[in-house]
Amino acid sequence: MAELVGVDLPLAGLHYLPMGILLSALLLLGFAAVPTWYALRAPAVAVIRHQTLKSSRGQLVLSVLFGVFTAIAVCLLIVNNVVLALLLFAGFMGTSLVFALLFWGLLKALAYLGKGKKSAGTNIAVFQSMSKRASTLVLQGVSLALGLAALLMLAVVQGDLIDRWQEAVPEDAPNRFVFNIQPDQVEGVQQTLNTASLGSVNLYPMVRGRLSAINGEVITADTFTDERARNTVERELNLSFADTLPTHNTIAVGSWFDETPVQAEVSVEDGVAERLGIGLGDKLTFDIAGTPLTAEITSIRELRWDSMEVNFFMVFPTEVLQSFPQTWITSVSLQDDKAIPVSRELVRDYPNLTVLDTELVITQLRRILGQVGQAVQFVFLFTVAAGGLVVVACVMTGARVRTREAAIYRAMGASTAQLQRAAWLELSVLGALAGLVAAIAAQGLGWGVAHFVFEFEYFLSPMHIVAGVVAGAVVSVLFGAWSVNKVCRAPVMQTLRQATA
Repeated sequence: MAELVGVDLPLAGLHYLPMGILLSALLLLGFAAVPTWYALRAPAVAVIRHQTLKSSRGQLVLSVLFGVFTAIAVCLLIVNNVVLALLLFAGFMGTSLVFALLFWGLLKALAYLGKGKKSAGTNIAVFQSMSKRASTLVLQGVSLALGLAALLMLAVVQGDLIDRWQEAVPEDAPNRFVFNIQPDQVEGVQQTLNTASLGSVNLYPMVRGRLSAINGEVITADTFTDERARNTVERELNLSFADTLPTHNTIAVGSWFDETPVQAEVSVEDGVAERLGIGLGDKLTFDIAGTPLTAEITSIRELRWDSMEVNFFMVFPTEVLQSFPQTWITSVSLQDDKAIPVSRELVRDYPNLTVLDTELVITQLRRILGQVGQAVQFVFLFTVAAGGLVVVACVMTGARVRTREAAIYRAMGASTAQLQRAAWLELSVLGALAGLVAAIAAQGLGWGVAHFVFEFEYFLSPMHIVAGVVAGAVVSVLFGAWSVNKVCRAPVMQTLRQATA
C-alpha cells in the first residue's frame, strides 16, 4: 500500500486486529444465530432423510430483525456516531434495494424475451430457470454488484470526471493566479504580465468583509440551516468593485449599476442569493474592518466558474468600496516558455506576492487521486471477492434445487456437457447483469457529481458499461463454476434419489 500512496506509511497497529475479529464475529452471529437455533431444534430423522425443513414467517421476520439490529450495531462501532451510523446503514440498505429492483427487473425481462426459447448449445431454457430462482439470484447479483459498483465509481471519479472537467475549461483559460498585489504594485505587476500574456491582463480589487445583517436583522450561522449558507456567514467574504460588468459575468435579474447611484448598490452571485434567500431590493450590511456598510441588491449575476477567471460573490460600484483597505488579484494565461521565468521575476521583484500555478495544482490533484484511487481499489477488491463468495454460498445453498433440475434434465436425455454449458451461461448472465447494474450506478454517481458539484455536462461512457458487464461475468464464472460442476457431474441414479428424497 505504501508504494501505491507514494509516501512512507507507519506499520499497521495490532490494535485493529481484535476490532476486526469482533466485527466479523458480531455480523456472523447476527445473521446466523436465528437460523442456527432453529436448525438445532430440527428432528434428527428429518436431517438423516435429507428432508427440507420448513421455515415459518415468524422465523424469517426474527432473522431479518436480528440481522438488521446487528448491522446497525456494527455501523455504530465503526463510526462512533448514532446519526452517522443510521445514515450509513440507511444508505447501504437503500442502495441494495435499488440494486435488487433493477436486478429483478432485468431477470424478468430476460425471461420474457426468452420465453419458449432454448439456449444455443444447451437445449435448456436457461432464462426461465433463472426466473424461477429470482430471489436467490437477486441476492447473489446484489452482493456482486455492490463490490463492482465501488470499483467502477472510483474509476469514474478518478479519471473520467477530471478529464471531462478539463475538457470543459477553455483552451485559453488562465494558468496563473497572482494574489496579494498591493495598490502601489498594480501598474508594475500588470506591465510584467503583459510581456508574456496570451491576452489582456485584468487586475481586480479585493476587500475583505463579513455579512452581518439582512434587511436590518442581525444574522449568525444559527440563522440558516443550509451548511453552505452557514459557512458564508461565518467567514469573511472577498468583495470587489467595478464600474463595468466583467465579461465572464451575466446579469440574470435586475440591472447593472447606475452611473450616478443614489445609494450604495451591490450585485450578488445567484448561488449565494439562493442559499441566503435574498433577492432584488434586499439590503445587506457588511462589517469591513470594523466599519458597517449597507447596500441594496440591484442585480443577480450568473458566473462562469469553469472559465478560471477571477470571480466574486459580491461586487459594488467603485465609489462605494475604493476607500476601504484593499489588495488586488489577477488570473492570466502566460506563454508556456515564459510562464516560469515571469513567475520567478514577479516573486523576486515583489516578495509579498503569491503566484499559483493552476496546471501544477491540477497535475498534483490527478496524481493524488490516482494514488489514493489505486490504494482504495485494492481494498475494494476484497469487496468483489466477498461478492464472489456470496455467489459460491448461494450456489451451494441451492444445490438441492439445482440437483433436482439436473435430475430432470438428465432423465430427459441432457448430457453432462449440456448441463455444464447451461450452468456457465447462467453464471455469465448473472455476473453480466450484476456488472450492468454496477455500471449504471457508477455512471449515475458520475452524472450527479458532474451536474451538482462541477456544474458541467456529463455523458455516459460505453467503456464503463462494457467493463462492468465483462468484469461481472468473469468474477461470477470464476467463483461459481466449481460449485455447479459438482452438481452437473453427480451420478444419475444418486441425483434422482437425492432429488426425490
